[in-house]
Amino acid sequence: MDAISTLTLAPANLERGARARTDFDASGDGEVGERLLEELVANEVPIALQLQDVEGALATLLSRSITLPEVSLQALKVLRETVLTSNAVRRRIENSLGAAANLRAQRRFLATHRGRNGI
Repeated sequence: MDAISTLTLAPANLERGARARTDFDASGDGEVGERLLEELVANEVPIALQLQDVEGALATLLSRSITLPEVSLQALKVLRETVLTSNAVRRRIENSLGAAANLRAQRRFLATHRGRNGI
């Protein structure tokens, strides 16, 4: 059996992502671009949370294996890579949310100023 095909995100993290999507849908007056960005964020939430769980587990392993240099070194290397990946996912989330907020603000500005000054 392929080991990769058995890997899944934790159910709690998947639920949080589903709740984020539901919250975005309920907040509702977004245009297509905003909705797409919000959907991308909702899909990233379980991954970010799973990486956060992995970071915690690796930090625990590192603290418990501090007297075992080989184990500590390997745990530290994996933790470093996990933190880098986690930061990248969080940046994607932040950028997507920022872009959605920017689109929303532009749409509201244009709606408020429609007809003024030739807009």
